[in-house]
Amino acid sequence: MYIRAALLALICPVFVAAQVFNVHSLDFFYDTVNSGNYTVVKYYTNWCSHCKRLAPVFEELSEAYANSNVTFLEVECETFGSTICHRLPGFPMVEVIRPVKITTEDKEEASVSGGAPPHSLWARFKTFLSRSHNPAWHLDLDRVAEFEGSRELPNLTKFVNQVIKDHEENELIDKVLGGEACGLDLQCDNTREYVENIQDLTLENDKLRSIMQNNDAPHLQTHNIPFKLKIVERLLQRDQPHDEL
Repeated sequence: MYIRAALLALICPVFVAAQVFNVHSLDFFYDTVNSGNYTVVKYYTNWCSHCKRLAPVFEELSEAYANSNVTFLEVECETFGSTICHRLPGFPMVEVIRPVKITTEDKEEASVSGGAPPHSLWARFKTFLSRSHNPAWHLDLDRVAEFEGSRELPNLTKFVNQVIKDHEENELIDKVLGGEACGLDLQCDNTREYVENIQDLTLENDKLRSIMQNNDAPHLQTHNIPFKLKIVERLLQRDQPHDEL
């Protein structure tokens, strides 16, 4: 389902060159972060000593994700201080930007075009804006996860993997609860079967929480207890009555 943390931590090809792309324009940055891939971004300045220490670590991090759906960017904030970097409190900063959600309309467009991916979502958005005024570069901050902690390779790897894992689990839950067809996705089928077999949400929630409190981490992961609890919490939230304004 997702890029597994253990494999990414262990599989670091010796002969793979660093896959860090330097941002040279606003178009390049926003076309990249507003795509269907994950984007890991390092914001830095040339005068920052911590930034210089992070540089080789960030390159090594990128090598672990070669040939994956994760793109690595570095943004020099002396150049883009008033645009891309204006919201940042300091440097260096590392963020993971989750993919733009692919809608049913995008999938239908890809089907009509013979399976080819739809034109860049961001490019289409800019085309729409340009009909009335100049394009405005935008990043939905709800898709941004900011790294906090010691900027060492194991910590950064764990952070990136966790963001991807959480996002892909949420995407799977959205797919199942939204009634989308699973196709050949076995995990989707298993998740739907689990949801359909829940008899009482409150009892299931209590049972899973009890298991979480009384079992060790390997047992919890083997039986997907955290993921099941996330599903149940979403179902409980969905079933709560909402007061009308």
